[in-house]
Amino acid sequence: MIGLSYTRRSNSSSISMRIENTSTLLKTGVTTKSLSRITRVKAAAGTLTSNPTMPIAASRNQFTGDGDMPGALSLLRTPINAIDRINMSAHPWLSETPWPTKQLPREELSSRIVHLLATHWMGVLCTTGKNGPIGSPVEYYAEGMVVYILPQPGSPKLAAMRADARVCLAIHAQNCGWASVRGAQLFGRAEFLAPGTPEHNHAMTIYRWEASASQLGKPLEQPPQMELIRIDPERIVYTEQWLRKDGFGPRQIWHRDATVKGQSRQYGH
Repeated sequence: MIGLSYTRRSNSSSISMRIENTSTLLKTGVTTKSLSRITRVKAAAGTLTSNPTMPIAASRNQFTGDGDMPGALSLLRTPINAIDRINMSAHPWLSETPWPTKQLPREELSSRIVHLLATHWMGVLCTTGKNGPIGSPVEYYAEGMVVYILPQPGSPKLAAMRADARVCLAIHAQNCGWASVRGAQLFGRAEFLAPGTPEHNHAMTIYRWEASASQLGKPLEQPPQMELIRIDPERIVYTEQWLRKDGFGPRQIWHRDATVKGQSRQYGH
């Protein structure tokens, strides 16, 4: 049997809780992390049960204000052998599997992709060199779904794109857990824009070159006269886990050719 005991300190309103038979606790599924949380809880009054299947009753005003987290209250009310099986009650759809595959309407999907590209500026450019794949963190700027990249002259990725123009640009948003996972993979061909051409001049009105030029001590009178890369994606794989909440697939497939219907594989966990 798992033993829980407490001792009241003299002239003190707090009661320190002690866990006995730690090895037995661990066998019931309580992790070391959970055990540490339990032992830090201090209750002002109440009786602790030694039955691991029964919740421990406590009220909010029984906790001291010396750093105990409110989460300790819910921990005490949870059966010890179920601590590691707490459901995500705020987002129950996260536990559902397999994931839905329903595709968004094209207009809605396009809008979400454009927003993602417009609100980020770093991605990983994937190319294929003579010695294998190359993944390069790059700065990019987008005009709709078209992205512009200013590659370092003489870099391996530049040589790779000259030999094989097929590329993938991967972009991911900052997230704080599964509910906020969002990103996109853009598949297409790299197009080289030479300085002095109308295409290059237009691209430089989109690409924010001034910030880099200022940091590097370069003149701001005119844009860098370097080759630009333009990627007009043929296919985009857009990921957004929040779509599952409304019954849509977290993987959305966009094609430049509107007659091609996007279809996602079925995933799960």
